[in-house]
Amino acid sequence: MPAFPAPQPQNGPEQPHWNIPSITEDTAREAFALFASSKCCYSSAPVKDGVITSMDAFNTYRYRLETFTESRSTEWSHEPYNGVQDYLLPVDAFSQPTPGPWDVSAKTPSFFMDDKQVMKVPYTSSMKPCHACVGMGRKPCKNCAGSGNRVCSPCNGSGMQYGGNQCLHCSGRGRTK
Repeated sequence: MPAFPAPQPQNGPEQPHWNIPSITEDTAREAFALFASSKCCYSSAPVKDGVITSMDAFNTYRYRLETFTESRSTEWSHEPYNGVQDYLLPVDAFSQPTPGPWDVSAKTPSFFMDDKQVMKVPYTSSMKPCHACVGMGRKPCKNCAGSGNRVCSPCNGSGMQYGGNQCLHCSGRGRTK
């Protein structure tokens, strides 16, 4: 015999009594007709000719699942050097290991609202020569590659025109200013 009496199960909360309104057969046919007319390939014949054998009320639940996700990605960014050292954002690359995307603190956005945050990753700031001008301070012309002249289009750079005559456009040099 046990030293203490076994606990008796307690009654759970009272179950709610649902009062589900019933609809008439005519209301059901109207709803079915409205549904069938909203579809391009559904016939309305079952609405007119169909026989409703029984109408049973039962509970249905409609749920909507909303998820909240966050993603992070990194990308290279560059900006021209303006000649002034920004002491708030010093050159700090390689002074410490670079944190991963999920190691960078970010402001918590409002839930279920679209949000985009752009921030600098610590310990990645560096100064390098410009990739467009290769540190020369000016971007070379795409037509002349910085030489100041380009291939003469009438003679295609040969200096001679059709028939062996000297090109009048470039004076036989093959290039124009």
